[in-house]
Amino acid sequence: MFSKVRNRKGFTLIELMIVVAIIGILAAIAIPNYLGMQKKAKTRAITEAGASLKSELQSWMAAVASAEHGVVDFNGDGVVDANDDAARPDTIADIPDQWLANTKFAAEVSPWNGNALYVSGDCAAGSGQIGINCAGNTCTVTGCSDNATDGPNGDGIIFQTTVSVE
Repeated sequence: MFSKVRNRKGFTLIELMIVVAIIGILAAIAIPNYLGMQKKAKTRAITEAGASLKSELQSWMAAVASAEHGVVDFNGDGVVDANDDAARPDTIADIPDQWLANTKFAAEVSPWNGNALYVSGDCAAGSGQIGINCAGNTCTVTGCSDNATDGPNGDGIIFQTTVSVE
């Protein structure tokens, strides 16, 4: 009646459909996790950049407040020397503009959108930047997400810290 099929090769339609379904299920699990990890990595990059800025900013503020000589490269030539005194900011409030003009940090870009990573003044929620705002003997460093509703308070601010000198 029925003859056996010899040398049967290939896959049946059912077998192929099962494989496609399994791949679809794995993709449905993996893609959201991947996107979440990207956002976490970018947020962490902003946080780490703010932490590295803090120590540099502290040095600048201390040198300006105490009028120290030969401690900070104010003119950005890579050498700490007598020429830095002419480029010294007059007050701590002048530091953000001077710092952004004369340091390696000024060339860094945001991991979210490719804009400048650091800005003078407050960063705008949704900008993906770090803002430096100084008044008196205190500077506030604020890290903003690329989404205006991110952050612990839902205001787009990832972190905020202050640096001060006496």
